[in-house]
Order: sequence, then structure tokens, then C-alpha cells
Amino acid sequence: MVRVAVITEKPRIFHLISKELKELGIPYYSLFLKGEIPKDVTIILTSTEEMEKIPKNISAHIIATSANINDIKKAILKLKVLLSESGRKGQVIIGIDPGDVYGVVVTFGGKVIDTGLFHSPHEVIKYIKLVQNALLQFSDGELIIRIGNGSPLHQRWLFRYLRNIRLRAHYEIVDETYTTMTRTKFRKRDITAAMLISKKRGRTVNIDHINISLKPGEIKYIQAKSRILSNGKITISWDLAEKVAKGELSLEKAVKIMENHMKTWR
Repeated sequence: MVRVAVITEKPRIFHLISKELKELGIPYYSLFLKGEIPKDVTIILTSTEEMEKIPKNISAHIIATSANINDIKKAILKLKVLLSESGRKGQVIIGIDPGDVYGVVVTFGGKVIDTGLFHSPHEVIKYIKLVQNALLQFSDGELIIRIGNGSPLHQRWLFRYLRNIRLRAHYEIVDETYTTMTRTKFRKRDITAAMLISKKRGRTVNIDHINISLKPGEIKYIQAKSRILSNGKITISWDLAEKVAKGELSLEKAVKIMENHMKTWR
């Protein structure tokens, strides 16, 4: 049985890690650096500064992190991989269900490791980069990203961002037939669809050859999204919306720019 221990005297790191573990329902030992480590401990979470102080003669896998939120998230992703008991090497697949809300599922060795819901391609990209950085050491081969074809507008929007960041990944477009769950709650529906997409082989695509040209209505859609994001206070300009659509600017940044422009007009 896998046993987890948190060994750190850094208050913030302990707080952030223990909060994540409690939310996930993962039991753990809370230990001091100079304390005895139980023999059944197989995974240790600690700080990068304290890692060298962990005894060298133990066989547990050590995951070190800083207090940075993204580093904590990476550490938890690594922990989830080890807890899955799928081995130290496996195929990492990300399934994405594009839509007003992007459902995203990460699998390792065929087992679901993490899930998320995101409101823009920018958020999805940040998450994918975090996953890739966290799981690189475990990946057996190239990262596979499978994207559903149910919403062409949201799919094109996402592909523009993916083309801009140039990830080392294998891309597939998956037929979403039989993956859309219409009778479940929105969160569960988006995650379930992404999960099914992650498990279904799709058509391999070259990201540079996909037609991601702007279509009628996309700019107005993004302007509408800016109103939702700003609680009805701001509608970004056509030029800013076009930059967002092309993946040159996040929607959040565009709203902030527009807000600053409006202040200068007053």
C-alpha cells in the first residue's frame, strides 16, 4: 500500500500541500525533518531546500516543491501518478472537450490523473504546459492531445493558441459522436465528454496544416465573452477581440487593457 508523508518545517508549503491532500482525501503522515520516518512510507513530499536533509538510505520516492502555487500543483500531479500505481513510465494523454467551458482530462497509463474546467483557451494552454512540465519525467513517448470536434469555433480558437506556443505533442481530432452527455450536470458532462475523448483514438493532424482562419461571428462571440468576464461592465474593442481570437492575447488581458483605455477616456 502506498503511504504518503509530508516532511517540511516550512509553514506555507506544509499548509498548501496538506490542504491539497485533504481535498483529495489522501491520508498522510506529518513529520519533522529529524523525526523517524515510518518504514511503510513510499512517497515523501518536502521543500526543495529541505530535500537534501532527507535520509539517503530510504527507498521512498521524494517529491520536492517550492511554495509557488504552480510548483505545488506540479508536485500533486506527480503524486497522483505515483498513487495510480501505473508504473514509473506511461503514456500521458490529454483529452479536451471544447465549448463555452473546456472540459479537460489527463490520463497516465490509461488511468485518470486529473481533471479541470476552463473558460478560455488561454487557461487550457496554461494547464497543458503545467501538466507537461510536471509529468515529463514519467512520460513514455510524446504527449498526446486529443481534441473533440463538437464545437468547431472553440476548437479553432484553441488550435490558434496551441500553434503559437509550439508544444512538442502529437495532436488528434476526435469524433465526438457518443461522447456528449446531455442529461448530466454541466460540470460532470464536460468532464465525462473529455474523458471519453481521451480514450478514443482520433484523426492525426499536423497543427500547421489546420484551417484556423477567422469565421463570421467569432469576434462578436469573444466580445460577448468579455462582457460576461467583466460582469457586464466592459465590451472589448474589435481589434482586441481579433487578437484574442488569434491567440495573441488572453481574454483576461484584453479586458484589462480595455478597462485601462476606458479610464483614460473619462
